[in-house]
Amino acid sequence: MSSYDKHRVEQLSQRGLCPRCGIRSPEEGKRWCQQCRDYYLNYRKKYMKRPGKKERHYETSLAWQRRNPEKVAIMAKRARRKLKEIIFKHYGSKCACCGESQYEFLTIDHINGGGNKDRRKISKMRGSFFWIKQNNYPDDLQILCANCNTAKAYHGICPHQKQ
Repeated sequence: MSSYDKHRVEQLSQRGLCPRCGIRSPEEGKRWCQQCRDYYLNYRKKYMKRPGKKERHYETSLAWQRRNPEKVAIMAKRARRKLKEIIFKHYGSKCACCGESQYEFLTIDHINGGGNKDRRKISKMRGSFFWIKQNNYPDDLQILCANCNTAKAYHGICPHQKQ
């Protein structure tokens, strides 16, 4: 990307406009507006249907990942954190028991127990956060801080609820 293009994208983003079309505003947390995203996804689907493109893309992607393991690790960590933030936002972003909202202390809890059984089933997949999103944010989950979650696991009830 040329310095002019970088400057243009930065200018449009600062004004709250889509950096691709410069007309519409992207949704919060999105880089492009919905129309530009739809156009790109449709183009990509058509492009990948061309003979040999999918295989070639997979090979070049895999080769890049092997050459850049540090970047892959950073990108994966960023993607996991973003997914975790989306899930926490859905469930309220604070402990259901004590109200703790410090991101690093929060965990997912099964309201009726059974977390071990679910973890065994989920471990064959990408992970629990991916499973939660794939299953449309099940209602039997809640956010608890590490203290409340541990107390609930060992004592059956959190001390905050005894009071």
